[in-house]
Amino acid sequence: MQISHLISESCVVPNLVGENKKEVLLSLSAVFLNVMPNADVQHILELFLEREKLGTTGIGNGIAIPHGRIKGLKNPIAVFGRSVAGVPFEANDGKPVHIVVALLSPASSGRPHLQALSAISQTLNNSFLREKILQAKDKKTLYNAVIKGEK
Repeated sequence: MQISHLISESCVVPNLVGENKKEVLLSLSAVFLNVMPNADVQHILELFLEREKLGTTGIGNGIAIPHGRIKGLKNPIAVFGRSVAGVPFEANDGKPVHIVVALLSPASSGRPHLQALSAISQTLNNSFLREKILQAKDKKTLYNAVIKGEK
């Protein structure tokens, strides 16, 4: 699976709104309305917050991948957000998070969910790409950097 199968340009947020984990997750949850017009933003937020209770999805290197499973989806989808300033996210390395990719997968999804998580983490494991993401001037440039950065 490739990250380009998960994220559309309409689901890229170059300037994340929020000063803490919950505010950022709420902002990203609302962006899912771009590809799921009937989505319940509060329900999506609650899915992400429940997952965070199991342990942080802040994996280090300025990256967080909050994720959950939801009824009604046929394929995994994601929203990509960037905070140049960084957001406290209780990441494993204790550093602020600059890149947040929120992933939703079908409720019954096993392997596709894991493949999506793997595609996201492998793509963002590239320090050169992370720097390009942080330096992108606009939404289009940011989206193109992410898509071209996939392996």
